[in-house]
Amino acid sequence: MSHCCCLGWSYYFLHYSARLKVIINKMLTTKDFIAKCKDRENITKYYVNFDHINKEVFELHESESDDYYDRLLVYPKTKAARFAITLGPIIKRHERDVRKSLRFQNRENYQSLLISGKAEIKPRETISVLSNEYFELDGVTAGIILPRLSLTDIGLTLVSTYIDPRWKGILQMTIVNNTSKSIYLSMGEAIGVLFVFELSSEIENDFKDSHANTSHHYGMNWRKIMDTEGEPIPTKKQAAPVTFFGSIKNSLAKHQNRVFQAVGGVSIVGFIYFLAGAIHDINNFKNDLKTTSELAQKNQDKLSTRIFTGSQEVNLGKFQTVATKKVKINHKVRSNPVIMINSDHDYTGLVIVGKITSKVDQTAKEITFTVRSDNAQPVSQSFQFEWILIP
Repeated sequence: MSHCCCLGWSYYFLHYSARLKVIINKMLTTKDFIAKCKDRENITKYYVNFDHINKEVFELHESESDDYYDRLLVYPKTKAARFAITLGPIIKRHERDVRKSLRFQNRENYQSLLISGKAEIKPRETISVLSNEYFELDGVTAGIILPRLSLTDIGLTLVSTYIDPRWKGILQMTIVNNTSKSIYLSMGEAIGVLFVFELSSEIENDFKDSHANTSHHYGMNWRKIMDTEGEPIPTKKQAAPVTFFGSIKNSLAKHQNRVFQAVGGVSIVGFIYFLAGAIHDINNFKNDLKTTSELAQKNQDKLSTRIFTGSQEVNLGKFQTVATKKVKINHKVRSNPVIMINSDHDYTGLVIVGKITSKVDQTAKEITFTVRSDNAQPVSQSFQFEWILIP
């Protein structure tokens, strides 16, 4: 299985003709494909390997396969000759780390959807995903996965993918948010459509053996992912590392509207704040608070007051919708201080705000942070965030 750009059906037909020296014979209907799956002499398989409703791995045993496929024909989850490809319980982010409480196996760039049930795809972000569905194809069957029009209409694109004959495993795909707004996907949501077709002749048996060398996710299934510590979505090619100043540039470009709105001394503070955001992309923001403070002091002649930064954690108990955290400080402020929150919880329906709740003359003594959730939490959770006080 590999990734291709969405260039139309003709491209795929020519691609397969050139690569496999065969031509497309016919498109298979759902009934045709299920008949292949029921044929005990055929290796073809199709079933939902992860049950997103019960949140558990599902294995289709041979003794149960006939009943399973019969139910698909009586109560089809597919339409005509196409099969829905749905979003599995984890995603891989390439450009930002995942908050600790949402990580899969404590991997910084993997998010588990078993907790929140959905994922936020940030503007211009690219993520890698896996299907809930498992496939095994014989030597005369191949497939093409195309994006769903309903998602493409709002700017979310599933990169078109083909499935080679003799494929075995769940499917790895790439999703791109082409818009300037966040888009949300839920675990189990249909993200693509699979069309299965039959080749004019069977490919060689050794083509199956070549999958293990040419495909980095051949043979992957949800049991293996959940029970082992191996890389769930391995990648052969790695992007070039972002340099320190490149990260600063990206951070400024990302927040350019807010930078343009800043004036005077606040512009300097804004720059330092976004610089802190860039540092966070390279390392943990908590470890760079000292660096940020030093930058503020170096610009003391340009600022009327010094900024104050911190990192905090708030616990929201089971069934709670509101929680507060009081932080003691001793910092001089002017008449209209501003507290900015740098969090990653928008997709959870969470709102985090900070307010000075104790002040003596021109010195702030206490900040109260309030976390509000749209819905009561099913389990007790801890939320981490960074903040900055602009005096």
